[in-house]
Amino acid sequence: MNAIHGLAGSFIGIFIPIYLLRKNLDPANVFGFYLVYAITILIFFFLANYIVGIVGLRKTVFLGYPFLFLYFFFLYTIDQYGLPLYVLAVVNAFQASFYWFPIHIWLTNTSRQDSIGNDLGKFFATSQMVGLFAPIIAAFVVLFLGFKALFLVTGIIYLISAIPLFYLPEFPFREKIHIVGFIKLLKEYPQY
Repeated sequence: MNAIHGLAGSFIGIFIPIYLLRKNLDPANVFGFYLVYAITILIFFFLANYIVGIVGLRKTVFLGYPFLFLYFFFLYTIDQYGLPLYVLAVVNAFQASFYWFPIHIWLTNTSRQDSIGNDLGKFFATSQMVGLFAPIIAAFVVLFLGFKALFLVTGIIYLISAIPLFYLPEFPFREKIHIVGFIKLLKEYPQY
């Protein structure tokens, strides 16, 4: 699942700032888009933690998918509606946190303690290997068919990436990550 999701991300990731700049948006605004994304994803991780405790891991991931497609819709129609970039950043951060938080919980809970390093390596290497040539293929899609076709292809790949969710085991996750505890960890381990 993560490999397919990573493939879709590799298809579009590098082209979003290019797309935004080609829409004659100010580079400072594009930078601000990524800054707002980075800040709000942290906030939404706490929300995702809360939602996982209520509906479970799988449903939390599924809750993020409509926002993923809403994000693509906003990108696709940026000329028509002229939404501020920070709105797109917040929607993207919401969907990303509702994907990554549960996926990391699954990974840590399904890995054996003695092989977690190996499992993490496979987890990240697989998506990297699958997405290795994706930017090159995506560049040809943009060159010959345009950005809108790239959004469509990426959306289809993201839809396909949701299929394995139906086969992943669900297990209760009741741990709460509180902001105060998070701040204490930051103070205790400043090197991270």
